[in-house]
Amino acid sequence: MADRVQEVAAEALAYLVETDEQEAQLHTNVERLGYKVKQTLGAYMLHEEGTNPVKEAKARNSDAFQVVVAEELDAIQAHKKIKNKRSTQTMRFEWARSMNANRRQGGGNI
Repeated sequence: MADRVQEVAAEALAYLVETDEQEAQLHTNVERLGYKVKQTLGAYMLHEEGTNPVKEAKARNSDAFQVVVAEELDAIQAHKKIKNKRSTQTMRFEWARSMNANRRQGGGNI
């Protein structure tokens, strides 16, 4: 059992190390695309006629804005996928640490 606990800890930690930079890049991409959505909306609103609500409605219905929003949603999905898996691996690592601590404190065969 102790060997399996160590194996789980090693696997979890390896995944966290391997995906640390990727998670940061995906997070940055989400932030960048959020900014791009706001900029695209603003740019389209400048060229529309009418009141602000009308301008915004027209801008939000433009094809270019819809493409940017779709890109942002894809980026959010990719980031959440890896973030959730990293969270699971963190829990696995913490579980292994807890099992080792219990064993060291006299848990015996745990």
